[in-house]
Amino acid sequence: MPEGNDQRPTGRNISDQFMIGDRLVGAPATGAPTTGSGGYFRFDSLVVLDSLIAQWTSVLDRITACNSQLQQAIDIVEQPAQDPASGSQTDAARRSFTRAVDHNLGMRDYARDYIRKLTATRQAYAAAESVNAASLRSRES
Repeated sequence: MPEGNDQRPTGRNISDQFMIGDRLVGAPATGAPTTGSGGYFRFDSLVVLDSLIAQWTSVLDRITACNSQLQQAIDIVEQPAQDPASGSQTDAARRSFTRAVDHNLGMRDYARDYIRKLTATRQAYAAAESVNAASLRSRES
């Protein structure tokens, strides 16, 4: 996750509010650059949202790559000898890697949910900008 984000990796912590100008609208809550009052974040432009979406997509790609490495680690763990201690250590290593995979999957789900929310926010922001631009054009006519 990006620096400074100490949230647990679960989509349940993501709020569904954001600001467009001075209006409170629905979508994400963490990772945006400007904090508004009331637990939501303010996005100043589509460029900011595009940057956040790209950043979180990069995070998701790295999480996915780590998952592949963890799966490979589980697959290559072999018992070095046929004694109880070796078997015990091999089982412990597999359990540890399995827990790491579970944690990785939680982070992946968090990143995917957040990207979805950022994308929905971007779409809402772009729609609001379109309406605002049309309103201004009609006033100029």
